[in-house]
Amino acid sequence: MSPFKALELKNLSLINRFVRSATHDYAQECNGLMSDKQLEIYEELAKNQVGLIMTGHLYVSKEGRASEDQNAIDCDAVIPRLKEVVDAVHQYDSKFIAQLAHAGAKARVAQPVGPSELWLRGDTPSLALTHEGLKSIRHAFIDAAKRAKEAGFDGVQVHMAHGYLLSEFITPQHNLRQDEYGGSVENRFRFPREIILGIKQACGENYPIFIKINSNVELNDEAYESDLLYMLNELETLGVEAVELSGCDFGKKKYTDHNYYLERASRLAELTTVPLILVGGIRTLSDIEHVLQNGIDMISFCRPFICEPNLVRQLKAGHQSKCVSCNRCYGLYYREGRRCIRMK
Repeated sequence: MSPFKALELKNLSLINRFVRSATHDYAQECNGLMSDKQLEIYEELAKNQVGLIMTGHLYVSKEGRASEDQNAIDCDAVIPRLKEVVDAVHQYDSKFIAQLAHAGAKARVAQPVGPSELWLRGDTPSLALTHEGLKSIRHAFIDAAKRAKEAGFDGVQVHMAHGYLLSEFITPQHNLRQDEYGGSVENRFRFPREIILGIKQACGENYPIFIKINSNVELNDEAYESDLLYMLNELETLGVEAVELSGCDFGKKKYTDHNYYLERASRLAELTTVPLILVGGIRTLSDIEHVLQNGIDMISFCRPFICEPNLVRQLKAGHQSKCVSCNRCYGLYYREGRRCIRMK
């Protein structure tokens, strides 16, 4: 299976199987709006044949900001600027997806919230969400999806990974609730399910919804694999477009590690029919071929596209990614005005 061939999803036609995973680029405006630099970043990816582009995480409410410098989709005022960026991408053949996020207990706000009292931010524990709080956040996700559709995005990705709010709800280590939103996997999945159903109702059954979710957890990881299979099958039933599998420990991986999460992803691919996207440590054409041969539908990159926005063209020419997973790209744009140490 060639990664360069077109792919038909349920509601989207893609020019190839390459995905730019949601990436925080440190290039935003201070008011949450996308900057000219960000427009340039997205347009360059589209120009260089990235089939599916995810935005960086967009906060659905100010109470759920992961950082002061995050882009927003929490109010109608952001729609005109988002539309400008979408229009720039749509000059080419790429599809553009808005990632919707709430940082939960990791939010950089005075009082973060989560499914339970959690110490994920270091200095301030989260407050356990009340039913009224859950309702407010559910509406925030749904309203954000409506804004994404109005701005012209080809769909949304609901962020359920990396220890943010919805990841906290589905992870037993973090969800200690005793009500209908805690305990069994069915209960822990209840809140994400309500959000997905709400978006479907607000934006239409055919408006594409993608999901990003961890393929592993820190504690009781073997039991989580069973939970994950349940959730993947439920997401298929709910009509999601595709699920991107990431992991809780990508920052600890070494340069010599490749295809971080493929082993589990390949087992899950045999047991579910929902289209799967894999991100993490994919660097060479050999890596890509191995991923696709194991039943994964699309290949996702984060740091390699920072290093080389023209990576798809480079891979097509037979080259491998120049990214060495050094992680020095984190915050580099703030300090030096470049996004990768290999850039001048």
